[in-house]
Amino acid sequence: GIFAVFDQNNAGACSGDSGGGVTHNGLIVGTVHGGISPGGCAEGTINIFTDMQANGNVDFVRQHVPSAVFE
Repeated sequence: GIFAVFDQNNAGACSGDSGGGVTHNGLIVGTVHGGISPGGCAEGTINIFTDMQANGNVDFVRQHVPSAVFE
C-alpha cells in the first residue's frame, strides 16, 4: 500500500472517496482505500491507497479490464 499524511484539512482523501484514482503525471498509480484517525479529511489523517503497480493488482485489472493500458 501507499500511505500519506496531509498537512491541511480537505487536502487528502475524504469520506466517500474510496475507489477513486490516485494519479501521478497523468497515470493512475493507486486507488483510495481509507484513512486512520483523526478521520475524514482532517489535517493529520493517515490516508491509505492501494498500489496499482503491485503484481496482484495488475493481474486483477488485466483479468477484469483486458483493454487496460499499462505504461
